[in-house]
Formats: sequence, structure tokens, C-alpha cells
Amino acid sequence: MYVSPKPKIIYLQDLINSPEFQNTDAEMPIIFGCDTNKNIVVQDLTTIPHLLIGGKTGSGKTMFLQTVLYSLSAKITPKQCRFIIFDTKNYGYKNWNTDKHMFVPVITNTDQIIPMFNKILEMIDSRYETFTAANVNNIREYNALGNNMPMMVVIIDEFADFMGIAPNDTTNFVQTVCAKARATGIHLL
Repeated sequence: MYVSPKPKIIYLQDLINSPEFQNTDAEMPIIFGCDTNKNIVVQDLTTIPHLLIGGKTGSGKTMFLQTVLYSLSAKITPKQCRFIIFDTKNYGYKNWNTDKHMFVPVITNTDQIIPMFNKILEMIDSRYETFTAANVNNIREYNALGNNMPMMVVIIDEFADFMGIAPNDTTNFVQTVCAKARATGIHLL
């Protein structure tokens, strides 16, 4: 009978302190973990504008999203990046409420979902109007002019619940964000 070796525990702090993460030139670096050769994998969220994370219950989806938040907050200031977190099951994002990266406190109340979706969609349109007035095409060009418009990372934990609560609004929100938000520096996970 084959017994697989006990997996080695990898601590997030070790990954954050690693040369691969500390020396990355990624604009929005996120730690994906380690590959099969134990090399640390760091990706730039600006090159992967939106992520859909799937897996069964207990497979680590929320842990990965926490890793993304910790990665970004370790390298990017609140002036450069803000977070919006939807956590209607109250899984464990409460500790982020006091973090300066938060745009609003963690959204746990289902009555707040649609108003925040609408606020984010308005933000996308407002940013495009700002870019047009400045004669630029995206957030990087706008900030290169000496402005300081922060990137936004929107996290929806338990996406299936949102489809059950407000399927049409959720579908419209996701379609609009995926179609228009990249240039505005808004990323959906």
C-alpha cells in the first residue's frame, strides 16, 4: 500500500518574506503558492484582471483569497489599492475591517449587496469620464500624470450565494465589470 508523504506546511509569512516576492517587479503582486518544484509563484493581478476560484467546500478558496489580500497589503499602500469584500457567510474577513486598504467595511448583510454593486458600476463609469477629461485611456496613464487614483480589488466570497440571492443583478454586475473594469483598475475575484 502506498502512503503519500506528509505535506510540508508552507507559511504565508515565509512566502511574503521570500526574495521571489520581495524582489518582484509586479505592479500588483499576488502569491499563488508553490509549484511542484517548490518554487514560489508570484503573479501580477494587472495581467490577470479577474479571477474565478473554484473548488469544493474546504478546498482552500477563502484561504487563497486571504493570501491575495495579504500579498497586496504587504507590497501596496492604501493610497495605491483599496479592497471591497463581500462575505455574506461571515467566514473570516472581519479582521480586514480595521485595515486601511478597505474602501468600506466588509459587506456581510445581503441588503447591502445590490447598492454596493451599483456603487462599483458607478465608479467604473466615473473613472472613464475622468480619463476622457484627462485625455487618457486607463488608470496607469492617468496616474502617470501625477494623479493618485487607487486600484480596487473586489472580492466576492461564496459567489453561488449571490447568484441565488440576486441572479440578474449579479450577472449584470459581473458582465459589466469583466467588460469594462480592467482599464479603470478594478479587479474582481
